[in-house]
Amino acid sequence: LDGGVALLGRAEIVVRRLLAGSAAELNGRSGSHRLLAEVLCELGRADDALRLIEEFRPGTAAISTAAQRAALAWVEARCLRLTGQADRAVTLASQAVAIADTSGDDHELMLAHEELAACREAAGDLAGALASARQVKAFLWGIHQRQARQLVAETWVRVGLEKDRKELRARAAEAARSAEEDALTGTGNRRLLERFLSEDAVRSSGVAFIIVDVDHLKAINDTLGHDAGDAVLRRLGQLLVGETRAGQVAIRYGGDEFVLALPGVSLRAARGFAERLRLAMVADDWTSVAPGLRVTGSFGVACGPATSWQSVIAAADAQLYLAKQRGRNTVGIGSVGLALHPAGTSAEQ
Repeated sequence: LDGGVALLGRAEIVVRRLLAGSAAELNGRSGSHRLLAEVLCELGRADDALRLIEEFRPGTAAISTAAQRAALAWVEARCLRLTGQADRAVTLASQAVAIADTSGDDHELMLAHEELAACREAAGDLAGALASARQVKAFLWGIHQRQARQLVAETWVRVGLEKDRKELRARAAEAARSAEEDALTGTGNRRLLERFLSEDAVRSSGVAFIIVDVDHLKAINDTLGHDAGDAVLRRLGQLLVGETRAGQVAIRYGGDEFVLALPGVSLRAARGFAERLRLAMVADDWTSVAPGLRVTGSFGVACGPATSWQSVIAAADAQLYLAKQRGRNTVGIGSVGLALHPAGTSAEQ
């Protein structure tokens, strides 16, 4: 901390030397004033920063670039906020956003929104602060995307091998796909589930989850070997993926558990879906894995808001536990916000 203060003190000296140069053109001096004001704020001297900005104010009208004017405005807003003048700071930060919006400088606009968020929070306007913070997030993502595209473009220029572009794109697509795929079963994995549930179309609706657990998989591994157990998991994964529709996903959640995410599906419909899957497992021919092998599954079903999907999965997992307690090869159902219900009772009353 002491080293940081000392470094800021040296920065103040350097910037004051820049300001002392009378030959500096106006835009350059405005940048130096802004930088010095920021340094003073970091040193806890916001009052000194305000006086510095006030001394430079007669020259601000002649600054030619909107980005520089916006920068001075949001730095002054910061000084006002740090000196307890939150309402004035909000007004000035809003002006900085409006100026920066005409500058074409997304980075400066993002900084203005960032200060506006802090000023609104200081003024007690938490909803406004959240809205500004979301703007900052959007700008950060946009800047990141542009930087990534620029980096890719520069890489292609340096490499200069157009014939390799298609192959590299295919590798990138395969890498992205592999990152969201379970290596053993070919279903999705948790990363795919989290991305799927973060999509706006999914988050705006309710979601039903079905958790499937292979009954007695440990006994299969112990008696027939782990290769047989892996074959059971692969076959079950294929069955689940084959039963899902567009807009739904089936993933391996871990071990012998699979999760199906069904946006917009009611608890009653999800229970019926789980029951069909249960019967399909019973009827399936598992003898290709081992002669005489029969495989069943236990199912937990729950429904709730997609924005609280972790709680909905936890409710489905609790129902899976109850299904296993009742002897396995059954379906348990429940909802977030409602009591949990064993199979055969209504969870929608």
